[in-house]
Amino acid sequence: MILTPKANESYDPKRLAPLLARLRPNDFVKLFFEAKDPLRPNVVGESLWVIVDEWDGSKGVGELNNSPVLLPCSIGHPVEFKAGHVVDVMFA
Repeated sequence: MILTPKANESYDPKRLAPLLARLRPNDFVKLFFEAKDPLRPNVVGESLWVIVDEWDGSKGVGELNNSPVLLPCSIGHPVEFKAGHVVDVMFA
């Protein structure tokens, strides 16, 4: 199963578009994934770093780079994402 993140509702193209234009394989994107926590009902998901494997300027493929707490997967799990999913960028 490939994970798909939730759209970034506060996506700011003026801030993120220049960063996404520089994105290359082995860089990182932070994505938000919806998930419920039965012990904390106000928690609606978690943000995770994904290492980019492929990026064409509007969509990409990568793999989780940190361990999720709420999602039933682990580091290395495949992820498909679009520009509008990205919360932050970190360059390698």
